[in-house]
Amino acid sequence: MAIIIGAFGIYIAESHEETSTVRNLGDAFWLAIGTITTATYGDVYPVSIEGRAITVLLMFVGLAIMGVFVSTIGATIIESRLRKSQVHKRLLADDTKGLIKSKIDEIEDLSQQDFNHPMISIGNLRDMLSRGE
Repeated sequence: MAIIIGAFGIYIAESHEETSTVRNLGDAFWLAIGTITTATYGDVYPVSIEGRAITVLLMFVGLAIMGVFVSTIGATIIESRLRKSQVHKRLLADDTKGLIKSKIDEIEDLSQQDFNHPMISIGNLRDMLSRGE
């Protein structure tokens, strides 16, 4: 819409100027598109105050569109990375919980003899160290 309105506005403002490089509606569209995309060649430019004012407005609209476009892409990329990171953390937490549960199950499955054997070995080691052996 900005290009269409801007092109018609530039054409109306510039059509009465003798030194204008905007000679027809095609030139006005060329100027509007080049201005809004910030890729003008300088071959067509406004000479009237009204034409220049419209061109400045098109510059700001072009910058606003680019800003919205870039920030939307950036937000989308950041959001997808955060989502992947949260999934990764959730999977890691689930794996950790599963590992802890399996270790607790192994401890609960120990017999009294399995539990007493390391305790006896620790006691014997302590006795040997206290005797200086």
